[in-house]
Amino acid sequence: MSPASRGRMFRPATRSPTRPACWPTWARHQRDGSAACRHERRHQLRRAARRRQRRDRSHRRWHDQRGGHRHRFRAGRFPAGPLRPLRHHQRVGRPRSRRGRAGGALTLNDSTATAIAGSNVISAVNGSTFTATASRSTLNGNLAADASSVLNARLLESSRLAGSIAGAHLAVDGTSQWTMTANSTLSGLDLAGHIATPDPGQVFTARTLTVAGNWAGQGGTVQLHTALGSSDSQTDRIVVDGGTVSGSTTLRITNVGGLGAPTTGDGIRIVEAINGATTTAQTSKDAFTLDGGHVDAGAYRYRLRAADATGAGEDWYLRSTYRTDAALFAALPAQLRQADLAMLGNLHRRMGDDTGDAGRRAWARAVYSDLDIRQAGDIAPRSQGHVSGLQAGTDLLVNGAWRAGVFLGLMDGRTDVDGQLGGSQERAGSTGLQSRHLGGYATWSGPNGFYADGVLQFGRHRYSMRPEDDTNSTARARGVTVSLEAGKSQPVAAGWSLEPQAQVIYQASRFDDAQISGATVQQQPQGRWTGRLGLRLKGDVATGAGRLQPYARVNLYRTSGGHDLTRFVGPAWTTDLAAGTGASAAELAAGFTLTLSPTASAYGEMGHVAAIGGESRFNSSLQGSVGLKLRW
Repeated sequence: MSPASRGRMFRPATRSPTRPACWPTWARHQRDGSAACRHERRHQLRRAARRRQRRDRSHRRWHDQRGGHRHRFRAGRFPAGPLRPLRHHQRVGRPRSRRGRAGGALTLNDSTATAIAGSNVISAVNGSTFTATASRSTLNGNLAADASSVLNARLLESSRLAGSIAGAHLAVDGTSQWTMTANSTLSGLDLAGHIATPDPGQVFTARTLTVAGNWAGQGGTVQLHTALGSSDSQTDRIVVDGGTVSGSTTLRITNVGGLGAPTTGDGIRIVEAINGATTTAQTSKDAFTLDGGHVDAGAYRYRLRAADATGAGEDWYLRSTYRTDAALFAALPAQLRQADLAMLGNLHRRMGDDTGDAGRRAWARAVYSDLDIRQAGDIAPRSQGHVSGLQAGTDLLVNGAWRAGVFLGLMDGRTDVDGQLGGSQERAGSTGLQSRHLGGYATWSGPNGFYADGVLQFGRHRYSMRPEDDTNSTARARGVTVSLEAGKSQPVAAGWSLEPQAQVIYQASRFDDAQISGATVQQQPQGRWTGRLGLRLKGDVATGAGRLQPYARVNLYRTSGGHDLTRFVGPAWTTDLAAGTGASAAELAAGFTLTLSPTASAYGEMGHVAAIGGESRFNSSLQGSVGLKLRW
């Protein structure tokens, strides 16, 4: 090989190649490999590589400034020959190629296509038919087809489209998503994936998705934003124009600052059918379902309903009722007050009759009470259930006519609750109650049959809420009860006496805030006064089992009026629900005290309570207690 031929091996790839500066030297010393020549050759090759890099960078800048691939195209306007898939991160701009192509296809694989401002990422014009398929790709821009053209777009294998669509038929598989950035009109939709609308931010502008053709639901979802409130609330909307909706599609409603409110008439229209479109609203009613079955705002729950309020039409609406846990919270303060009253009782229910022993006494009893509470108010809650527990105490001080002591109590309960949730009384769920009580008492008994009894009782409550169609929640509350009672026994016959009684009770409670979906619940019950007037007929009979003191009693109760306030608090709103508390009731009861030995006696009582008036009506088919008292 000649030196000239060997020199061509080291020519730089330029239009005007130059020989190495060491050419003669290299020719003379080609066999001995001079170090100086090798050094010069290395520098020559590096300079050639740098020139190639500068040329490539210049070409890429020119390429990007003009919208990416030189064959930028629109359906019906693209160069002859097969279309190649776009490479990764290529951009598609406004086409500028010749007319006259009747149709074509574009496939994007692992690519990102971004439209230049003011242009569409894919267009079909001039009577063309064009199919665009994206697999594992991202499209940023709009799709458009004019009235004379057909554009079929498919999003496959986790592809993403962000933009609006005008006139195209769209198919979205189960792994892909279209984010609709503006009002859009499709010629048809096959939906197995997800359609989303962007977060509206501070200013909510509703968007409309119109499908002027058939909608084939394949288990896909559509996210819509709605300011949940009354029937005229602002909302994103779906319009089906002249087509048929089939299959199943889930609607995911996102509340945009709505406070919640009662809906009237048809409700908030979410899907509108025009020009003879059908949506199964008059047949199977299964084309659309609401994600989770409901969406909550404040104290209200919205559900998706097919057809209008009269059952006519193909439209779909959101209609509100009170949420089920609203009834549970509204009923709770009254339930806790009745549990505290069941633990409190009165002197004879708590400790039985005085058996004449002068020493200290320890006592314990079991307590049970049915509950049936009906309250007037916004949601008219009704509670039906029971409470039961144990109470034990002991005298700490005995000094003449005075006795003073302390007691502990455990109370559990369960109630079922219903309320006016949607215009009729419906089951709301159930509540569970666990209460712990600590109290003290002081009793004075005079020689003429007069007695006075005072009690201070504290309660700590842990309650659980189990709504019918929502997640359970728990919270805590505290209560204090003060009672003053007095009575005087008057003999009416041998071994029998009549004893008028009076009792005044004050109850106050405080609830911790409870967290539920979409709101914080704050209970604000007012303090309540309850008065009792009673008349007791008591006997004193000797039996083979011991001294027996039977009695029968009738009581009238009156609880002060007012309302328990339940407040649902959100980021920028509150909703208040009130439940009435004023009540009147009558009680008929019978009991006994049996002296078993000089140091032991048993006692018990059973009664029935019936409401006779008031905003809160309390009934109890059975109230009872049984206990044992020991002297020590």
